[in-house]
Amino acid sequence: MRRAIRLGFTLVELLVVIAIIGILVALLLPAVQAAREASRRSQCTSQLKQFSLAAMSYHDQIGAFPSGRSETRQFGVSWAFALLPQLEETAVHDAFVEGERVDADANAVAMRTPVTVFNCPSRRTPTADRDFDNDDHTSVVRKAGASGDYAANAGRRLLVGLAETPDDSRPFDYRLDPAEAGPIFTYSKVAARRVLDGLSHTLAIGERHLAVAPEGTPEDKLDYWAGDTAFFAADNPTTVLGVPSHGLRAEGVKLNDGEVSRECFGGPHPGVTLFAYLDGHVEPLSNDTSKESLAKLASIADGEVIEDE
Repeated sequence: MRRAIRLGFTLVELLVVIAIIGILVALLLPAVQAAREASRRSQCTSQLKQFSLAAMSYHDQIGAFPSGRSETRQFGVSWAFALLPQLEETAVHDAFVEGERVDADANAVAMRTPVTVFNCPSRRTPTADRDFDNDDHTSVVRKAGASGDYAANAGRRLLVGLAETPDDSRPFDYRLDPAEAGPIFTYSKVAARRVLDGLSHTLAIGERHLAVAPEGTPEDKLDYWAGDTAFFAADNPTTVLGVPSHGLRAEGVKLNDGEVSRECFGGPHPGVTLFAYLDGHVEPLSNDTSKESLAKLASIADGEVIEDE
């Protein structure tokens, strides 16, 4: 009799093949994820480079770096909105209607149009789902504002420059303590000549940390608590400004110091936070960088410079 010819696999052989494929996939997946993260980090670096060059171009035209916030109420715009023409988004910029609230329908195009370059690709895609701050009260227009993942360096305090001074007759910019001030803060008009520590030693813009709201936070206050309201509006300083000397925070870490956490820098890239400097170059700073070193990089003229290694 002819010997029967066996076709196909036995169950044991099939299971062995599946196990081998599973092992290969497990070995390859981290490499694929690492490659994707490297690509996203490279794109994020490129975006920060664009911001820094745009700020330099703005300075060439205006004579100062952009103001962090042009207003403290619901009628002003942020540094990010001010840079839109330099980022080839003139149509969005020119749609702003001065004198109207940022959450008004008249400013829908200006305030609610997502701009891709302002979102870190490792964190989220461009969206228009942020609440408007409304002076820290419940937003009258919710989940409509454009989002953003970057903050400007205000200095060693978030609201530097807003304190009352004995001589209010002098221009606002000249009433600053240069050892405390960063280059971009509320109402700022800082010229490059005032950055005595050097443009290459002063932080301009970096990745913003998103605070995690504590349990029990009302749903209509989540954006405000995280410092993640409408990005082009000026009302919420924690959405567009940061304080490097608070330290760099890892993504998604719950912290008890909520108020300070909202003012921190920190991105989604493992172990580092990306920053653009005033001279146009971009560097990753380790999240373990000391607060003392970050304070030196934050102020425009404290006389303390971190030398290149």
